Amino acid sequence: SRWKGQDVVLNAVRSLPDVQVMFVGAAMFGDDATYEEELHAQTCDAGLGDRVRFLGFRDDVAHLMELVDVVAHASVAAEPFGRVLAEAMLAGRPVVATRAGGATEIVRDGVTGLLVTPGSAAELAAAIDLLCRDRAMAHRFAEAGRVHVRAEFDPANIFRRTTAVIAEAVGQSSTTR
Repeated sequence: SRWKGQDVVLNAVRSLPDVQVMFVGAAMFGDDATYEEELHAQTCDAGLGDRVRFLGFRDDVAHLMELVDVVAHASVAAEPFGRVLAEAMLAGRPVVATRAGGATEIVRDGVTGLLVTPGSAAELAAAIDLLCRDRAMAHRFAEAGRVHVRAEFDPANIFRRTTAVIAEAVGQSSTTR
């Protein structure tokens, strides 16, 4: 989908000759299919065909995460949660995400990953480049990200926090009647 910002990723990697890209997922129909065709054309027009792979739908995303150095989440519109970020962090991968929506709750800029301005290919390129060059920083972010996601988004913790909020709300509503 256009709002996922794959075109921004392609523009970013133009300036990063040593970076290769994997896109996982595929469009089914309509504007998404047209956009996917545009991405293929953009890849060819930019001379990136030897560095960009369109893998389509896959059921081995966890394995693919193990193969990459950085996971880029380039949404140009606010995404409610950004599950791929949590999955990447659980897989021990450093992440770069756009500063919008749920990504800002998942990624702590400069602690568990890097946040960039939505739509900014220059910022995205700089962040990817930094994590590829500074492997110690990438490792720190990956480890901090794994700890953060386990603590904040573990189902048992979410259940406990949700139950506490409901109990508090019920207790408050019964005292206000």
